[in-house]
Amino acid sequence: MSDLWFMGNAGPWETGSWDSPDPVTTGDTSWTWDLEFTTGNNQWTYARSSVNSFGFFGADDAWIFSGIVAYRTRNSEGVDTVHPVGQTGHDGVADFMNDQSVDSVTFGWGVGGDTFRFDANINMEVWVSG
Repeated sequence: MSDLWFMGNAGPWETGSWDSPDPVTTGDTSWTWDLEFTTGNNQWTYARSSVNSFGFFGADDAWIFSGIVAYRTRNSEGVDTVHPVGQTGHDGVADFMNDQSVDSVTFGWGVGGDTFRFDANINMEVWVSG
């Protein structure tokens, strides 16, 4: 049985030809959200993000993406390991992550296009079990 541990959202937007970074990286805090938390060793964590809504205003073309940039695990000796899962995915994000002993998840997103105005909303979720 899994329990929803965290739910958050972001509302990225852009105007004109201004675009977010592509790919998004952990160092760009304008387009990432780093969530740190405490779980027990061997506790399973599942995290994902999803596009909730988007809108074009005077638009010809626009895009949005969201996902997991990286996550961190901590073993029983307190040693951290960073898993840059987004580096293997398009736009620098992975669709989801699922692992044990996770204590940090970095969500990322981006928008862009040649639109007058583009607004979006994304959801970010972390589920734990064990």
